Amino acid sequence: MSQKYKQTSYSISQQIDRLKSKYNIEMDIPLEEVEKSLTNINYYRLNTYFFKLRGEPFTKVMKYYNLDRKLRLLILEAIEMIEASIKALLVNILCEKYYDNPFWYKDRTKFNCIKSFIAFINLTKEIKHEYGDENEIKDYINQYSEDLPIWILIEKFSLGDIAKIYSYLNVEDSKLIAKHFGETVEGFKNHLNWLTYIRNLCAHYVRLFDRTMKIKLHSSNNFYIPEDKTDTPAGYIILIHHYIKIVLSHSMWKNKLVDLLNKYQSNYKISLCYWGIDNTPELFIN
Repeated sequence: MSQKYKQTSYSISQQIDRLKSKYNIEMDIPLEEVEKSLTNINYYRLNTYFFKLRGEPFTKVMKYYNLDRKLRLLILEAIEMIEASIKALLVNILCEKYYDNPFWYKDRTKFNCIKSFIAFINLTKEIKHEYGDENEIKDYINQYSEDLPIWILIEKFSLGDIAKIYSYLNVEDSKLIAKHFGETVEGFKNHLNWLTYIRNLCAHYVRLFDRTMKIKLHSSNNFYIPEDKTDTPAGYIILIHHYIKIVLSHSMWKNKLVDLLNKYQSNYKISLCYWGIDNTPELFIN
């Protein structure tokens, strides 16, 4: 039988006392500024940082928190570019293959089984239900039909939806798409699921600092991941950079990442090991 939870909430001043007594956090700025930080950011949200960084000044703990936040934003920026490219590729390759037919998805043979076909059709129904009030979709339906061209549907699907859709396609089409990325079908399927996982963590503001990733990466046909990085945020950053190089070869994303890491490492003496990142950012990804 589970015990009844008896912990009461702490006031801001009690939270500060707890930081000093439990985690030996040095208050190196006026208490008013500490109070402001704890008013705007939930104590529980910061708890892991305080626990892992016991004995550090309050401002340094907040630097770790801020670096983690900026890393998540940078990851989301990259995934947006990757997602847009994968969506465009999927539309262009399959529409070209099926003679510019924007409704190829209505053909059961384009999917690996009847269950996948039905699952895809159900996804299209969800899209029409969720986005049917948007002007471009409403205008299209009024002028033509309820069936939306694949290029409209694809842009409304989430990255998680795209991962599902790829797994629904017949073997021939799956190979055609994976080949563009130098991957096997299974490899590309894994990559889509991994990208969805890290995207969801970052989009929901989940801490990457000191996180052991639940879904472990592994090397595949055109992607190598060092064994010590498979369950770290660093490993996922390596995967993201791998795809950025494919979809946007002239992107400055790597430079922005390295500049960010160097800034926090050099200026604030932040240890990057909490993200599984080697202490030489320039050599971390290539």
